[in-house]
Amino acid sequence: MKNTIILLFCCLPLWGISQEVSTIKVTGRAIHLDKTPTFLGSLTLSGTYSSYPSDAISLNQMKEKFNEALQKNGFSLSDIKENQLSYQMQGFEKEGTVYEIRTTSLQKMLQFVNIKSFGVQKFKNLALITIDAEENKILARKALENATLKAKGIAEAMGKKLGKVIRVEDFNNLVGIELENYLSGYEPVGKRIYELNVIYTVE
Repeated sequence: MKNTIILLFCCLPLWGISQEVSTIKVTGRAIHLDKTPTFLGSLTLSGTYSSYPSDAISLNQMKEKFNEALQKNGFSLSDIKENQLSYQMQGFEKEGTVYEIRTTSLQKMLQFVNIKSFGVQKFKNLALITIDAEENKILARKALENATLKAKGIAEAMGKKLGKVIRVEDFNNLVGIELENYLSGYEPVGKRIYELNVIYTVE
């Protein structure tokens, strides 16, 4: 009886190993190109980057010069928004502010952020993208197709056949949310990458 019990316990780990399912986990990707993004351009107005002492020119004087530069470039104060809170959150030592423009015209946004005036520095320039439910569905399908293509290649390299999907992990949370893309000049302004982690069985 003792020998039988010992044999049974010896076999249990082997039984567990034989029941383990082989899996492949891959990341599937799809690219969304928004053809009509909204642009957010912003400038700081401050003596922070100047070698002049703080009392050499006041913020109000900088604003006057900036307003003159705006008008010369075809803008008015009604085209832009002042955001003092944004400036204060950066922790700059010298007094200043942030001006922003929100537009669907990339040319107009670039024209704004390239305005030259005392104390003006480029701040944060973004393309704002929104993906609706239908676009999200298309991206999910394309990402899943991409994941399946990758997983099949891995399975074939293992000399096995790709099985079914047992888990999909989606961390995108893209639907209806305004997504920020920093403008770098190296990527299309409306580009967004959608990703899914997909786990397959291998037979």
